[in-house]
Amino acid sequence: MCRVRSLLHSVMVIAVAASFAGTIAHASMPREPLDKIWEDHMLEGKSSSIHIEIKKGTISKSERHPSETRTVTATDAAMLFLDPYGIIVRELGEGFWGNGGWVLQGGRLDNASDENSIIQLYVKVVQYRHSYFPFPFERDAPTDTGYEFFLLHRKKDIPGAAIVRKWTFLPQDVVLRENPHQPLTNPDSNVQAFLSYEPLSRIAMVKITGLTHPFEERVDLSPYIQSTSPP
Repeated sequence: MCRVRSLLHSVMVIAVAASFAGTIAHASMPREPLDKIWEDHMLEGKSSSIHIEIKKGTISKSERHPSETRTVTATDAAMLFLDPYGIIVRELGEGFWGNGGWVLQGGRLDNASDENSIIQLYVKVVQYRHSYFPFPFERDAPTDTGYEFFLLHRKKDIPGAAIVRKWTFLPQDVVLRENPHQPLTNPDSNVQAFLSYEPLSRIAMVKITGLTHPFEERVDLSPYIQSTSPP
């Protein structure tokens, strides 16, 4: 019995050490290729939900065509893959257990129209999943989660879009709340984003809550809306 306990203890020590090793080495998996794939699909603006998985350099893609779009906030971005314009790009396989890596998910939050223009707000939830010992099985993977928001301008009936503004919020910018009823889950965030548009002034207002500091920005879209082609 003592030998069994000693063996189990050794296994646990190795598992914990391996998990920490995977955490420290997480920068070994580059994020930039995943960002490009995600943003290319965002700019394309196809009305389908896209799920892309990368495993050992092999890219697999699935596509759905939901018929309805729900009203969501940034907090619900993980569920946007159920909606048109939802995008998930993920690559796991890092660390001793092979369950660490990047998950980028989100999609279109809101849009407004003006003459021949469409103004859209997209969210990309940037999640790094640390490699961890997969027991107990019901617990969440330890993660660091940040957010990126994109204000886009599209010309109606013209492919593609222009990124008017991009806002990046790192994990340390997000307010987290522990859930005492679910101690094995990651802390919750309550990040929400809101888009409003004033056609007369051609000003878009983006407000984001749930951050460690208030955020609200007015963006003049006149140069984009007055132009006859995308900048």
